[in-house]
Amino acid sequence: MWLLSSLLAKINQMENLLIMREYEIAQGLADLMGLGEIKSIETVKMSDGEQGYSGAKILRKRLILKNDMVRTIIFKRASLKERCAMVRLTKQKQCSPISFSNNMFSDTQEWLAMEDLGRQKIHEPNDTRWLSKVAHSLSKIHIENMGKGYDMEWLPAADKDYWNTVATTLSLSHMEKEIADNSDFSIRFEKYMPKLYVKAKVFVYEMTELCRESSCMTLTHGDLQTPSGSHIYDCSGEPRIIDFGFCRYAPFYIDLAGWFNEKSLYLYYNELQKSGYGLNYSDFKERARSASRYNGFIYLYPGLIAYRQGDATKLLEALSIILNENVK
Repeated sequence: MWLLSSLLAKINQMENLLIMREYEIAQGLADLMGLGEIKSIETVKMSDGEQGYSGAKILRKRLILKNDMVRTIIFKRASLKERCAMVRLTKQKQCSPISFSNNMFSDTQEWLAMEDLGRQKIHEPNDTRWLSKVAHSLSKIHIENMGKGYDMEWLPAADKDYWNTVATTLSLSHMEKEIADNSDFSIRFEKYMPKLYVKAKVFVYEMTELCRESSCMTLTHGDLQTPSGSHIYDCSGEPRIIDFGFCRYAPFYIDLAGWFNEKSLYLYYNELQKSGYGLNYSDFKERARSASRYNGFIYLYPGLIAYRQGDATKLLEALSIILNENVK
């Protein structure tokens, strides 16, 4: 009986500690947002679509404030680099959700509290007005953090090994396995593998060379998807960038892939020019073209998953990006 009572006491103690930590984190965010003191906190149900696909634990919390105002915020279990990136961007007043963490040292998954941006609004891929705003907001992040890897020890830097991982472990190795396991898939796609490995070798070389140019190395998001994705929100007409779980100290060009094509690249380049960036436009385009394969490699595996579920669209898009040809 004593043992059971002791166990229950410990459980209650742990629950109280978790509630105290939750309150501390939520109040830290509330202070940043100027909301005032929190009276109580409760968890609100989220839709399946809001959970994302990274597997990270995400919760919506309703805050009841002492002034009787009610606000919702987001709690996310995030890596050290994501917590540090979000807090850094908040201090810089960048186009990301206001964020707070009381743990900026543990290299473990810990809670991050963020402003709740609500529902996503989708724009047309060729909406020049929206793309101009994205270019402006994205370039501000890149420019503010350019060449400052020394000030972000928590942010891993891209190198040859990293690009090899992107091109093989995260992508082409999954293609090889699918070819070995699925005869129908093999008949349709095995013929592309030699060319894919050639393109991968070129990609790794060119991206490694780009990393030698300190003038393009910065805090990158690394997973911006496309205008139909969910990582850039429209909040009252202004872009807000979320989910820095894939962030890295890398060439800013990888964040342009998927958002800006050869006709719209000038929108981002113009923003660089305003900051005094000296690279001429033809050299800028060439580097952006080299990095454009990035989206093909990192979204190849998600494309394979969709293919197994009966939709080949994303896989064909990824292959087309890597090979620079229309794969059907």
